[in-house]
Amino acid sequence: MMEPRTLGFVEESCNGYLIAGERSASVRHICTDSRLAKPGDLFVAIRGDRFDGHDYLNDALGQGAEAAVVNRSRLGQAESAGPMIGVAETRCALGQLAARYRQDFELPVVAVGGSNGKTSTKEILATVLGQRLETLSSEASFNNDIGVPL
Repeated sequence: MMEPRTLGFVEESCNGYLIAGERSASVRHICTDSRLAKPGDLFVAIRGDRFDGHDYLNDALGQGAEAAVVNRSRLGQAESAGPMIGVAETRCALGQLAARYRQDFELPVVAVGGSNGKTSTKEILATVLGQRLETLSSEASFNNDIGVPL
């Protein structure tokens, strides 16, 4: 979950342009899996090794996603499906959006890296710091260029 942001905010954050839809419409969650898309979501169509999110634009928007972030080269594929924000590269746009969103908050961040033990360390840190401070901790471990921005 995230604090609501407008499609205009998304468009500006990732150097995209909105096709259809209203800039004032808001999103409350970012989704990269069309099967999990729900009303109020921003679906980011990412091409992976086995699947391409662009192939599932209609599914995500049909399930109520407010809009989709799409590679400009793929915009013609589902232009009538609903609001879309065309960007140069969706993976980069996801990172740009997350970086811009993070700027709105003055919270200290602790990041854990390494080959082994990241999840355990994350849980220990959240528990220990939570004894004296208000803390936020991700529900899962996000270890790549898609998960970290989420």
